[in-house]
Amino acid sequence: MTPHIFLDALMQLAGRFKFRETSGYRSAAGNQLVGGVKYSSHQFWLGRDVLLDPGEDTVMFREAALRLGIKVLDEGDHLHVQPLTWSAG
Repeated sequence: MTPHIFLDALMQLAGRFKFRETSGYRSAAGNQLVGGVKYSSHQFWLGRDVLLDPGEDTVMFREAALRLGIKVLDEGDHLHVQPLTWSAG
């Protein structure tokens, strides 16, 4: 999945769910500063961290994301989204 296709999928999700992005692109140095994994999808414009607005359904968000080729990882205080096919390295 290219960054443009990923962004288009996120825009489709934003048309259906209310959320705010808390982290997007990160340089390698910026990623290290926040404790991100070495080859984070954020460094390749293929990762975003989001918070769903109150009342939004996480299960429905996850299902809609999967249909668009996006994996949703619950990281406790936020949801991380990246392409299903993402692999570091």
